[in-house]
Amino acid sequence: MSAWRKIVTVTGWTLAGLVLAAAAYLLLLRPWHRTWGASESEAARPMPADGLVVDPDFEATRAVTIEAPPADVWPWLVQMGSGRGGFYGFDIIARARGIQDGPSATRILPGFQSLKPGDTVPFGNGPGWPVTVVEPRTSLVFDIRRADLRLTWSWLLMPLPDGKSRLLLRLRGRGVFASSGRAAGFLLDPGEYVAVRRMLAGIKARAEGRPRTPAGEAVEIGGWLAAILAGLIAWAAAYFRRAWRRPFTVAGAAFLLVFFLAFRQPAAAAVVPLVGLLWAGLVFSLRGPKSRT
Repeated sequence: MSAWRKIVTVTGWTLAGLVLAAAAYLLLLRPWHRTWGASESEAARPMPADGLVVDPDFEATRAVTIEAPPADVWPWLVQMGSGRGGFYGFDIIARARGIQDGPSATRILPGFQSLKPGDTVPFGNGPGWPVTVVEPRTSLVFDIRRADLRLTWSWLLMPLPDGKSRLLLRLRGRGVFASSGRAAGFLLDPGEYVAVRRMLAGIKARAEGRPRTPAGEAVEIGGWLAAILAGLIAWAAAYFRRAWRRPFTVAGAAFLLVFFLAFRQPAAAAVVPLVGLLWAGLVFSLRGPKSRT
């Protein structure tokens, strides 16, 4: 195969893969993650402050079951915010973006347990999140307003039998991704899910007394970066090596692994072997026998 023919072939397969991935995301993954953890009835039920955003162009309802009563979950919600309890998500990313100046709290902070309508929850160096609804141990609503954005975060906490809780979070807004442009908005959409899922998981883990460690988070993010790097190396190798199919396959596997790690968020102990297998596949693809085609 000539060099130009190989370039056209690899580029064509790359574009086909991207189109297929975009279609799979829009048709399968996005409908799934916008109601992640929530039942059909929970996704359809009214939530506090639904009426604040008329004709929304974005709505997502997620939920988790927590092995703790509402009284033990509520303190983690009201102490959220920069300079307070944090946001219980990916602290490394939040600190790099200036959203937090330290790690999220792993204990209840007595000094931040009083929250009432009209208060503002600090959010990094930007405008804070105004609080509009506070019903202790039941509901909490943030109403975020910008010139081109209206977004509500509506939390609902419900008791379950055996001392458990059900925590629902609905994001409902207009102009959420519009200001970033269509292409950037398409990339921010899955990022929103990844961040919110980790926040809910972080609240659940803290209320149950088992927060993830900073080392575990570093391993997770390091796994993402290592998988991305392996994919880029494999993709470039597909252009420069005569036997292009093996590295191109590894590049596709790396793409799928990054999505799996970000969307499923497995424990750090599972990240290392998965990324290790990917790099082993990369080494094998680069050392494999060369092909004439």
